[in-house]
Amino acid sequence: MAIVIRNARTSPLGEILEWRMEVLDHVFGFGKKEDLSSLYAQNRKYYERALENKEHEAVFAELDGRTAGCGGVCFFEDHFGRKHAYLMNIYVRDAYRHQHVGEAIVKALIRESLKRGCELITLETSEDGRGLYRHLGFRDENDLMKLSSGKPASPVKETDGPFCFYREMPSPDNPDGSCAYFEAAGKQDVEESLPAFIREARRNRSKKVYAKVTPESASLFEEAGFLPMPDMMILDQEFWREHETD
Repeated sequence: MAIVIRNARTSPLGEILEWRMEVLDHVFGFGKKEDLSSLYAQNRKYYERALENKEHEAVFAELDGRTAGCGGVCFFEDHFGRKHAYLMNIYVRDAYRHQHVGEAIVKALIRESLKRGCELITLETSEDGRGLYRHLGFRDENDLMKLSSGKPASPVKETDGPFCFYREMPSPDNPDGSCAYFEAAGKQDVEESLPAFIREARRNRSKKVYAKVTPESASLFEEAGFLPMPDMMILDQEFWREHETD
């Protein structure tokens, strides 16, 4: 049977949350006695706001009349005015794997992102998923780094800078979903703005702090505690348009 993709907006919020918690359990392996009420409440709060504000879209995939998998995409706009899409929560139940369900989910999320005019479409992958994403046009994103959670922020005077803040779906390692993104035009901009960015990210309680780097500025980020992100990928949109299939 054909795979059917349906927008999660047609589903009760309880079903969306049930699948979200299943995904988190698959990734983090919760113990049976672990209290997940706070995490559940944070995700409920996120979905209620993000779906209403159209900052997030989620889909389900059906095969043989049964829900087989899910996926989501978070949207935000950076300080350059570019629209970003971050694909996440992509998951297929064991019984439905190797039947192109995951591929159908990712294609649906890409199409929604392009329909919204997103210039940058990214995701974080495991080695198991890397082959699928490369097949669809994703390439390794070698210019992105992530701040180590153990690195302290330096006190600086507050300034505006080349960065923005947004939210993704809450998870055990990011309970309120707060994220920060930095991208400067050159090394001098990095030197002037990076300390302020780190401070504001800490003040905003952002658990995921990302930066787009260049070869000339990489050492500055390393000194500030940023680490490479070998699991991050970005869509080559030209490749996608040339090879897109149903």
